[in-house]
Amino acid sequence: MAGYNRTSLALAEERAKQDCFSDVEEYLLENDGYWKNQDIWTLSSGKFTERGIDTKRIKTDVIADFSSVPDGTLKTELKYHALWSFSMHTISLTTYILNYKSAVRDLGKILRQRDGVKSVTDVVLTEDDKINEGWSDFHRRMIECIIVRLKALMTDIYDIREETERDTWRALRIPGTRLSAVQKREKRALCFTELPN
Repeated sequence: MAGYNRTSLALAEERAKQDCFSDVEEYLLENDGYWKNQDIWTLSSGKFTERGIDTKRIKTDVIADFSSVPDGTLKTELKYHALWSFSMHTISLTTYILNYKSAVRDLGKILRQRDGVKSVTDVVLTEDDKINEGWSDFHRRMIECIIVRLKALMTDIYDIREETERDTWRALRIPGTRLSAVQKREKRALCFTELPN
């Protein structure tokens, strides 16, 4: 009976994760599906301006290029991370173009050679990956940064527990919480991971 319950729980968690992934895909389908359907996001498409993302100082047309990333969940997650970061102002277009665009390209090349990597939660870069590619320290850190940020974002999205059951409570997700506009921008949270058991 215990095995049956574990199996049922695993199936329920997988269904819930798929529902969360559907929300990610829905987010990318905004603006006539541009973000989901295009692997190369350009300034000339007008979609960044349409979405309210600041493009004033951008001099290049290609903002993001996901064409090297294998099709499927991982590509969708990388696109979501980029669009979410632009929309939430956690990464500017300039920073993305200068630091992240080539890192996403190189990460995609490595992941194309890997079987079994379906989601960012499966991605592990080995020391051989980092050395054999001949990346500079800065470029390697950018790739690692993408993986860490994306894992954190997607783990949070795929976590179906109630907010108060998690190790970190996000104030905006707790029913009845009232925050000023300034507090909302600061992304208030209570973190219980540092407390002793």
